[in-house]
Amino acid sequence: MNALVPILSIPLLLSHMGTGDYGKYIFYVTTFSVLSTVIDYNFSTYGIVHVVKTHSYSPVIARLLLGLITLMLTVTVLVVFEMTPPKITACFAIYIIFYCLNTQFFLTAIERTLPILYSTVLSKSVFLLMILIIKMDLYSALLCYVISIAFQGIFNFFATLYQIKLMNYTREGSIFAYFMKDFPSFIINILGFFAGNFHIFLAKIFLDPASFGVLTVYDRVVRSVIALYTSVVANLTPYFVSKNKGEAKYKKLFSVWLLICAVYLSMAIAIPISLSILGINFGDVKIGYNILYSSFVLWGLAAVTAGYFGVTYLIVEGMSRLYVQIYIVAIILGAGFLSLHSYGTTLRDVSYSILISECFIAFAVLWIFLRRRS
Repeated sequence: MNALVPILSIPLLLSHMGTGDYGKYIFYVTTFSVLSTVIDYNFSTYGIVHVVKTHSYSPVIARLLLGLITLMLTVTVLVVFEMTPPKITACFAIYIIFYCLNTQFFLTAIERTLPILYSTVLSKSVFLLMILIIKMDLYSALLCYVISIAFQGIFNFFATLYQIKLMNYTREGSIFAYFMKDFPSFIINILGFFAGNFHIFLAKIFLDPASFGVLTVYDRVVRSVIALYTSVVANLTPYFVSKNKGEAKYKKLFSVWLLICAVYLSMAIAIPISLSILGINFGDVKIGYNILYSSFVLWGLAAVTAGYFGVTYLIVEGMSRLYVQIYIVAIILGAGFLSLHSYGTTLRDVSYSILISECFIAFAVLWIFLRRRS
């Protein structure tokens, strides 16, 4: 569902809104994701560990508290600086309220994954159904997106409350201490998000609305391909890392990387053919074997490579501090190159800049991997 709904929603939203408003929609959704990264903190890793070890629901309280702080700061900034219209500001507020209720990390920790499955299918289905039925403009599209998040948040939150009561979990430990202990991982998550999404914010500055809309269409199509490949082969990495030691481990990692690249590229090549056969179009944007689509496919390949080796080392080799330094350098170089090369503000120049900036990260992570091996 996470892979298929985005690719299906792109042509539907484009047919309603047009390229310019679709670009604004993606910009706001990406901004929502920034707030999601803040609210998520690192509950999906350390939060799960904390619940398993202490049988405490303190991380649930911590997430709600963080959501409240994020809500107050976000609304204050948007209202004081008049950064968004009132309707959009309301969407931000509603999104934060319901997203912080999505405590699925707790359900994962106690191995109750069925509620997560049900809530995900429900929210994605509701979103797809709404954009099929309702005539969309920018505001209604954002509102439908927020409503789908609300369904997921409410469902998972009540499932969490039920499990806390059923299993007699108690509140233990200081919430403040929880935040402080996991703050370095939170910084890693924030940097990781901006490393993969900062081109959206910079392109919004450099490009006119129509060109930015075209860029976001290519971006979302390639991200859908990455999500689809992830659902197919991503779970291979921990298996091969845990089953092999020494030189055999490195050989297996490269073998799995080649397999991942082959699967990803096959999907990326098959997408235009499948769309043309099904008669699906993306408005004025032509998804095909052109230079723009090729540059975004290669950008996705660089992102896949960086994510594969980077996550492997974060989990297995414990190189988080060095990985943060690599991200910082990559972001600075990538942002600098994008700013310099996009002076002419053409869509093609920006797409090349995005490709090269992502390659900074991919080559940096590969260099660390090879250096670690030697």
